[in-house]
Amino acid sequence: ALQPAWRHRIIHRDIKPSNILLTKNNETKVMDFGLAKNPESDLTQSEVIMGTAKYMSPEQATGGACDIRSDLYALGVVLYELAAGQPPCSGEGPTAIMYQHVHKQPAPPRQINPNIPEEVEKVILRLLQKDPQARFRTPETLVSAIRAIQEGVTPSEKSTLYNETL
Repeated sequence: ALQPAWRHRIIHRDIKPSNILLTKNNETKVMDFGLAKNPESDLTQSEVIMGTAKYMSPEQATGGACDIRSDLYALGVVLYELAAGQPPCSGEGPTAIMYQHVHKQPAPPRQINPNIPEEVEKVILRLLQKDPQARFRTPETLVSAIRAIQEGVTPSEKSTLYNETL
């Protein structure tokens, strides 16, 4: 669902379950672009922290520069929550949660739910990397990794077999 927005270089900045819908045709749609940003024609105030603390990327929580990898981080939080049944970061309030996003590594989701496939856990943990450079670069590279898992090929094997860089 993030692919069409990113093709237009739009960063959502508030990916969370209530902004993700599944249509009757099983298509995933993203809603509420109220905090969205286009880095090439940004009309929003810079260095202001916007978004929902529970799903906020480390760079977003510190007022840093955001790109599509910030949205991918937030998607990783949503996937972690779906897989583990709890968020990767929690606390007494937004500041405590944002602190954890910036400074604390979440427990691997398989420690909470051992039924999560190892390759799925790897994708989730890559989405939750503190350093944006360590995350998937684009929604397309994430989709490629997910399709590889569905096909029974690890992302590293797919990279080798198909000469794709994830």
